[in-house]
Amino acid sequence: MGDSEQFYWCRKHERVERGGETCPERQLLGPYPSAGAARNWKQQHEAREERWDAQDEAWEGE
Repeated sequence: MGDSEQFYWCRKHERVERGGETCPERQLLGPYPSAGAARNWKQQHEAREERWDAQDEAWEGE
């Protein structure tokens, strides 16, 4: 996949940016496979954290 086919979330500008046309790396989250995935990074992160927390609770309960 070429860099221009990847998408990033710019934390500074709070917007989706296409690979090759981005702010400095320190401002970016990603890469993501689509603009929608980059735009929804927070929901993806929160869902992953909830899964991990549930797994931790299950493991600690054993």
